Formats: sequence, C-alpha cells, structure tokens
Amino acid sequence: MHQGNVRHVASQGESSTRVQGPLITIAVPFVSGLAYLRKALDSVFLQTRSDWALVLCENCVDPHEREAARALLESYGDPRASFHQGSEHVSMGANFNRCIGVASTDLVTILHSDDELLPTYVETVIAIESQHRSASMLFFRAITIGSQGQPVYSFVDSAKKMLAPRSRGAVLLIGEAGLRSLMIGNFIMAPTVCFRKSQLGAIKWSETLKFTLDLDLYCKALIAGKTIVGIRGAAQYAYRRHTGSTTAALSQNLYRFVEESATFDAISSSARSIGWHKAARAAERKTTLRLHLLLLAASDLARGRFRSAASKLRLLPQMDSR
Repeated sequence: MHQGNVRHVASQGESSTRVQGPLITIAVPFVSGLAYLRKALDSVFLQTRSDWALVLCENCVDPHEREAARALLESYGDPRASFHQGSEHVSMGANFNRCIGVASTDLVTILHSDDELLPTYVETVIAIESQHRSASMLFFRAITIGSQGQPVYSFVDSAKKMLAPRSRGAVLLIGEAGLRSLMIGNFIMAPTVCFRKSQLGAIKWSETLKFTLDLDLYCKALIAGKTIVGIRGAAQYAYRRHTGSTTAALSQNLYRFVEESATFDAISSSARSIGWHKAARAAERKTTLRLHLLLLAASDLARGRFRSAASKLRLLPQMDSR
C-alpha cells in the first residue's frame, strides 16, 4: 500500500488537481460498480512505471456510491491519486470532457471504471509518445476479459483486429484516407486511447451521444486535420465485456444501431462538405453496421428468437442515408 493522503478536488466549476512530476494522467470516470472500480484502480497502482497521476472523476447518481468510491480511493493512501466531485450528474460525454479538463498532464488516458490497464500501459505510452508528438491520440491493442477477469472471445473485438489496416509499423490515420478507413470499419478500441491535450485542442466529446461518441470524436479530429496513431505490439489494455455494461444495454435495446446509423449520416455530410467524397460514400454504405445487424438476426433465428430477429431486420431499410 502506498503512503500519503489522497488529494481532493472541490466541485467549484471544473477545477483541476495538480500533482507534481507525473508524465501521464489516468482519469477514471465513475458512475457505479464498486467491485469493478477496485480492479480498475488496482491496475493503475500495479503499473511498471510510477510517474503517473490518477484522478477519479465521479459522476454518481447515488451519493452513497460516491462516498464509497471516495473511501475506496483513500484506502490506497497515495498522493498521486485525487478525487474529483462533479457539481451534478452529467452525460457520459460531458464526464469524459471533465476527465480531460481536470488532468494535470498533457497526456491523458480515460480508463473505464470496469476495465483494467495491463501492467506496461504507462511504460509503453512514455516509451513511444515522443515519436508521435503531432498525434492527438495514440491507441493500442487490447485483450477482452469477462466479469471475473477471465479471457473471453468477442466476435466484435475480433472483427476490430481484422479491420485494422495492415502495417509493419504504427498505423497512421490522417485526412480523408484515415476517415475512410474508420468508415469502412471502426477498429479503434476506444478505452485504450491516450490523448494529447495540446493536440486535441478544442475538440470534445458529444454530450448528447451515448454509444458513438468515441467514433464521432475521432472523425471530428481527422476532419479538423489531426493525426491519430495506432501502436502495434503487445496488448496494453483489458476490456471487460459483461451484461451490466452500457454497451451491452444499448445493444440489447437496439439503440446503438439507430445512433450509429445517424452518426454515419452526419459524418458523411461533414466529409462531403469539404470534398472528401470517398470517405462520405464509405460512411453512407454503413457496411459493417449492416453486417453486424444481419449476424445478430441470424443468431436470433438459429436460437428460435423470431421476434428479436424481425426487429433487427426491420432496422436495415431504415439505415438508408437520407
């Protein structure tokens, strides 16, 4: 256990915590789920490098959950850790923006509170970030784990790996070519991303989107002339898939597909307005989105869930760009 006291950030506007010496801030947005939160925090304290700052950005609805999260963070007794209490409960995107805003360093990673960093995450970021000073974001490979931390197979996560551009070195996403590759299939594992605040500038997460806010952010960055870099090599992040996650809930009620379709339409419009017609056409096709729905419908039919399959198939004609 590390010695010292956790520093607190008062909720006066969106003030920030200053920690001396860190090279990267690990910001953890938290709404609920203390058991997973402990695993996420443990993964930060188990990093092979120690020059990081940790800030827990609570966004709780339940004040008891908030105080329990605060107490959990205090139990580590480490001066590198701080607690940011928001003035009110906000959307996911707004809390992500909070995370960036309160970070004390230029490099910031948003660690989802039900995921885990692998032990060399910080070491890897620090080792390679100087090679990509112009990048607004660096993303890494990830493994997929289940509710108990066991390795699990995920078709979606496997598809992301197959969709990633083939490259011997780093994957560079720049301009129309970068946007088009993401419109063919989003291969970025969102929570692995390390952001460089000085390059990200005024680009922020949407505060209204629930599922596609990460894809929306990447596309806004590329359209604004920013660079996104994917790092090859060993996985540095453990992404947890479980039935209580926001992703699972939005997939179950099909909201994610409706929002994805609308987001692709918006990106297509933005790309076409600046003459990026190849990227616009890729967005309009929504190929991977349609395939995903078809595969889920086929799975439902194989299991005799005919109503569920029908609801997915009814969405397909609604995805035609308007």
